[in-house]
Amino acid sequence: MSFSKNLKNYRILRELSSHALAKRAELDPKSISAYEEEESIPRIDSVQKIASALSIPVQDLLYDENAEIPFNQVEYDRLILLSYELPVPQKQLINDLMRGFVALDKTTKELERITGLLQSLPTRNMR
Repeated sequence: MSFSKNLKNYRILRELSSHALAKRAELDPKSISAYEEEESIPRIDSVQKIASALSIPVQDLLYDENAEIPFNQVEYDRLILLSYELPVPQKQLINDLMRGFVALDKTTKELERITGLLQSLPTRNMR
């Protein structure tokens, strides 16, 4: 799912109107609607405020189950090093996102391994 769909789903799940979420996140109500309608892309600090207002991790808003995100250790290390120059909230956001990507990649690889094992097992005719 995309950010906009995740945002709307979590907002509805928390039984919040766009106005109520905007108030909790200290954002303009028009911004929430624009994000949900994919008319605008939020800044990182706005994503953090929304996630906090919904009481969910940032990566839950950003996660796209259809996206293919291959894990690349070199790129991961480069992003972590670059994040050291950022203010603490942005640094924490990048670290949280990267941990989420690593966990997703490891889960995907483990599922592929298990699927391969299951496919290699001989089939039995069960009656």
